[in-house]
Amino acid sequence: MNLPPRDRQKGFTLMEILIALAVLSIVAITAVRASGNAINNTLYLRQQTMAHWVAMNKAAEILLAPAGWEREENSGTALMADDQWPWRFSVHDTPEAQMRRVEILVWPEGGQGEAAAMVTVYRSRR
Repeated sequence: MNLPPRDRQKGFTLMEILIALAVLSIVAITAVRASGNAINNTLYLRQQTMAHWVAMNKAAEILLAPAGWEREENSGTALMADDQWPWRFSVHDTPEAQMRRVEILVWPEGGQGEAAAMVTVYRSRR
């Protein structure tokens, strides 16, 4: 029985296949991580946007409130995009006797940790 000489290989060696699979797996892992980061960033930006809208709505209410609106601190929740957003505002004196500085803080649902939005408005005492 005479076998043909193996001078020319046809196909890939096992080592070439393993290297190709390693490169493909690195590319796939990088793509999954990038898409995960994009999803996390999108959720974070949505949260920040909704919290800012809640704070701006509360600022509009404060600016349009009748005389006697100011209190040292007030808090509550607001419904925005089917979520409850805890908020708190505090009133501070300013160098101008007739003006008050109002800081409005809004947290994501649960109200834990750092505020998702902070808005400062100035309102006269009148």
